[in-house]
Amino acid sequence: QRLEFVVEGSNDATWVWDIIADQATLNTKYFEILEYTPGEIEFNFATFLTTLHPDDAPEVQRRIQEHLEGKTAEYVAHYRLVTKSGKLRNVMMRGKIVRHDEGGRPIRMAGVTTDITEHKRLSDEINRAHNLESVGLLAGGLAHDFNNVLNIIYGNISFARMLAGDNTAIVEPLADAEEACERAKELGIRLQAFSQGSSPAKTSIALPAIIEDAAGAAFKGSNILHSLSAADDIFPVEADPRQIRQVFENLLANAKEALPDGGTVRIGIENCVVDGNSGLPLGSGRYVCIALQDDGRGIPEEHLPKIFDPYFSTKDTYSQRGMGLGLSTCHAILKRHGGHISVESKSGIGTRVTIYLPASVEETKFSTEECS
Repeated sequence: QRLEFVVEGSNDATWVWDIIADQATLNTKYFEILEYTPGEIEFNFATFLTTLHPDDAPEVQRRIQEHLEGKTAEYVAHYRLVTKSGKLRNVMMRGKIVRHDEGGRPIRMAGVTTDITEHKRLSDEINRAHNLESVGLLAGGLAHDFNNVLNIIYGNISFARMLAGDNTAIVEPLADAEEACERAKELGIRLQAFSQGSSPAKTSIALPAIIEDAAGAAFKGSNILHSLSAADDIFPVEADPRQIRQVFENLLANAKEALPDGGTVRIGIENCVVDGNSGLPLGSGRYVCIALQDDGRGIPEEHLPKIFDPYFSTKDTYSQRGMGLGLSTCHAILKRHGGHISVESKSGIGTRVTIYLPASVEETKFSTEECS
């Protein structure tokens, strides 16, 4: 009984595998991780394999086989479990052979499986913060020199256009060069956003107006339809209007690039309350939640864990308007505002981006819904 208390207190999932009969006995925690009720499924090795992420299954099988052959003292593996609802959980499994038959063949194996999903999320968050800090230090030096060089180029283009007069053979290439400088200027702004790690210059702002204005500008002249749904009593937020505008410009630009043949972008804004049971990496309090949903080509599943990493990009070439700074910039800005961003996506179906921003502390009169 003491052992049962220890196992229950550890919050680990335990398992015992009868290798000969190919039957596994699991404790309640194991079923909880998988989102099944105890006894809902009969668990054997084949069932176990179906719960593994397809990309992880070969490595897990290899490690189990090596242990069964006596090549390792114990079996240890980190992998992703696929739950009943299709969610992914990061786990660490440890086990070893605990019984052999008279001929020395392994007949029973036992061990524990630990859900490390939250630990991995926090670890990734710390690594990402360190990466962003490193990029910020680099960007601070680059942005200054970059803008100085850009100003010289701008000045010479203006001088050349003045000398060219009405000579279209010269004026048109100069206009193209000036347009390229404008794009470079936008890159300079992104670099500056990374280098500005200080607190944002916050003021009370109304998000629906900012988002609608950004969406109108982003989709102007395109065959993309957008809709914005927001109640009349949306909380104002304390935020830097320039930085928050940049967040939505980046996200809407991504949505536009995901819809080269046109489509629909739906934007929803609502008030909500975050508490300790929300599962969000946010402090308790009142927030404004913004959801952007497009029906574009989506993001491959293997790319999702990396989309906020600096310089990671799903675009094929540099010429496609970016160097992978867009989502990293959004993440950095929202973190400085005490907010959060998450992305759900499926290839061929579309992408949903959800943002949380703390509501202005002065506003208390409106009712709220719980965030989920």
